[in-house]
Amino acid sequence: MSITRVLLTNLGAMLLGALALVPGIISMHRRLVYWRSAALTDPLTELANRRAILRYLRRHAPDGRTSVIMLDVDGLKKVNTEYGHGAGDDLLRALAQRISELGALPVPLVGRLGGDEFVLIVDADTADDVRTVAEAVHAKVTGTRVSLGYGRWTDLRASLGVAVGVTGVQPRLLLHQADAAMYRSKAAGGGVHVHDRAAALAVPNRPRVRQRDRHTPVSEPNGVAR
Repeated sequence: MSITRVLLTNLGAMLLGALALVPGIISMHRRLVYWRSAALTDPLTELANRRAILRYLRRHAPDGRTSVIMLDVDGLKKVNTEYGHGAGDDLLRALAQRISELGALPVPLVGRLGGDEFVLIVDADTADDVRTVAEAVHAKVTGTRVSLGYGRWTDLRASLGVAVGVTGVQPRLLLHQADAAMYRSKAAGGGVHVHDRAAALAVPNRPRVRQRDRHTPVSEPNGVAR
């Protein structure tokens, strides 16, 4: 057998061996893609999860053009108590579906922070612009009829809090500001509330945000700390 034939035979065997590995490599790649996606996805609603929200904010919040809307489902506890947690999950999924259908609104990310709290990231840096988005979301959600199974129905209601982006802001502080504003909205019976200093003082002990994030001074565009 000539050297050329031996080389071709060996090369052919190597190629066949490599081809045999391809299905396994593709399968492994698919599994990696799946697990990476699952790590950033809320399993109940299939929206972004807390990890994905924080990752996005770490990348974009410091530029000052990223604002946050915190949305809390009103009445979820009552639904869970009266009809069970399965019905509550139906309510959360229905809300997730509604806020995923926002059309042309400047909302690059929608996620579930946990429990009955959802976050919408907004590409806007003025209170008026972010409030406009929040009011559009509130209008889309409020009054939506949701089936809880077995002939039971309820209407979606939500309270929304807005935190406007500021250059250099820490992601957790931005979330805390939106959370504080949302609780002001809930105390007022629902609707939309934009963060202010009084809103921040209204919920000083929320455990989700570290103390240093709550009290870190943030410079306004004019250089005045708030």
